[in-house]
Amino acid sequence: MVTTKDFCSMLKKQGFDFFTGVPCSILKGVINYLSEAPDIPYVPATREDEAIGIA
Repeated sequence: MVTTKDFCSMLKKQGFDFFTGVPCSILKGVINYLSEAPDIPYVPATREDEAIGIA
């Protein structure tokens, strides 16, 4: 099983450098990690269409 830290590190190595989305319980671990990571910006959105606009 891949840990949250490893998953986010893989995304960063693939060139992902900004994240946005609607908080949900399924991605709780990833969202919490991204919210606390100083080198990976995460901007929460209230709706999916808002997240698309932010991106």
